[in-house]
Amino acid sequence: MSAAPDAHPGPHHCHAKECPTEVPQEMFMCAPHWSMVPAALRDSLKATVPSGQDVDDNPSPEYLAFAEAAIAEVAHKEARQRGRKPRTPGKPVQLPLF
Repeated sequence: MSAAPDAHPGPHHCHAKECPTEVPQEMFMCAPHWSMVPAALRDSLKATVPSGQDVDDNPSPEYLAFAEAAIAEVAHKEARQRGRKPRTPGKPVQLPLF
């Protein structure tokens, strides 16, 4: 008998926005991004993954909500690290006094 084909051939990438890092199938994010997710959210995400079952097969609504929150949290932290773009000076606005 031959072994069953891999259910998910090909690379698996970190779920953080615009992260090209390949990670093992059982990992949600690469280590740098995973460390940006708050511990309580990481625990909640891990708790909603059914043991012995691949998440891609049939994810629960709870898992999807926690996954979306984790991705949003990382995106928010990365955006804050980048900071704001400097404002371009424009023509000053003269407000009427009367």
